[in-house]
Amino acid sequence: CRSCDGKGLFFTDPSYGYVQGFRDYAAETRVYYLDLATLEVSIAAEGFRQPNGVCASPCGRFIYATDTAYEVGDGTQCQACPRAIYQLDVAGPRGALSNRKLIANVNEGIPDGIKCDTDGLLFVGCGDGVRVYDPFADKEDCHLGTLLVDGGVSNLTFCRNVLVANNQTRMLAVELQTTGAERNDDGNNTL
Repeated sequence: CRSCDGKGLFFTDPSYGYVQGFRDYAAETRVYYLDLATLEVSIAAEGFRQPNGVCASPCGRFIYATDTAYEVGDGTQCQACPRAIYQLDVAGPRGALSNRKLIANVNEGIPDGIKCDTDGLLFVGCGDGVRVYDPFADKEDCHLGTLLVDGGVSNLTFCRNVLVANNQTRMLAVELQTTGAERNDDGNNTL
């Protein structure tokens, strides 16, 4: 995802490609930052088992990242591994992130794709569909609801007020009464 100042990109590199035979090395499971001016990559955050989805809050103070280690990548699950959504503070230059805070554990599939709306709510592709979370509510009350989708949702994005979600066999578009907090090339919200 694009940093809020428009100067860089945050991304993850889970090791699923290695487990599934697409890549000949296991990735370091971290959140990274790419400086668009220098094209230098730096480590933004460590301590994840399988960091996967990542998005920025509309205010620019937080990055949200999912950890999907519950799905091993070979068709099996690791019951003791995370399937969690975290909030990290944007702490400084070159994409440094700190103060990782657990927002929610998912109990259906894994939290894969993740996006914010302009109000700061999280839309997360999970095993039962699109789950909506308020990252500032208590953990017990942060799951606001689920748009159920047969087969779950692996990835999603906003196109203004339309949420586009997909899984392996279907794609759907849902008009919402909110707008995605996607950022354009200068770092401003695309509205």
